[in-house]
Amino acid sequence: MQHSSLRTRLGHAAQRLVLASALCACAEDLQLDTEPEASEPVVTEPAGENAFTTRVDASSSDTWIYFSFLSGGEVIPADPATSIDWDLAFQRFHIISNGGASGSAGAAVAVIPDQPFDAVLEAPVEGYVADLPDGDDDDTVVDSAFEEGDDWYDYDQATNRLSPRPRVYVVQTGRGTRYKLAILDYYDAAGSSGHPLFSWAELP
Repeated sequence: MQHSSLRTRLGHAAQRLVLASALCACAEDLQLDTEPEASEPVVTEPAGENAFTTRVDASSSDTWIYFSFLSGGEVIPADPATSIDWDLAFQRFHIISNGGASGSAGAAVAVIPDQPFDAVLEAPVEGYVADLPDGDDDDTVVDSAFEEGDDWYDYDQATNRLSPRPRVYVVQTGRGTRYKLAILDYYDAAGSSGHPLFSWAELP
C-alpha cells in the first residue's frame, strides 16, 4: 500500500537524524561556514494506524505550497494548472484542490459536517465539488469546497483568530483514491498564522 512506503521514508528520515546527531557529537570542534537549512514547508508525521498529520508553512501571501497525498510532502510543479502531481495547495487560509478551476487532475471535495475524524470510515458516494472560478468576493482566489458557504474556519473578531469548524473533508483525487481530512489548527507553536495543521488518512 502506498502509505507503507510513506511510513518507511519517514522512518528512514528519523534514522538519518539520529546518525547525524551522533556524527555531530563526535566532531564538536568542526566549524561549518554555511547557513542552517530552512525548515521544510511541509512536514508529515504518522498519527496512528494508516493516519498522518501534516503541517504546512503557508504563511506567504504570494506563494502557494503544493501537497501530495502520495508522498506526504511538498510538490513543486512546473505548471500547477496542468500538473497532476499535486492534490491540495495552501496559501495563508486558502486551500484549493487539483481540479475544476484550480487544476487538471480532476480532484473534487465532499464536506461531512459535525463528524469526528475517526468516525468517518468510508467515502461518501456523492456530494463532491470541484473548485469553481472566482466569484463576486473580496479576493481573486478560486472558490474552493474548503471555502464554500461559511468557510472551513470560524473567525473571531474579538481576537482576530481563525479556528477550524468541526467537519471532515473527503478529497477525491484524479487517481480515484479518496482521503479524509480534518483541519486541526491554523497557528504554529509560536502562535504565527498561516501554518495549517491537518489530519488525513486514505479511505477504502
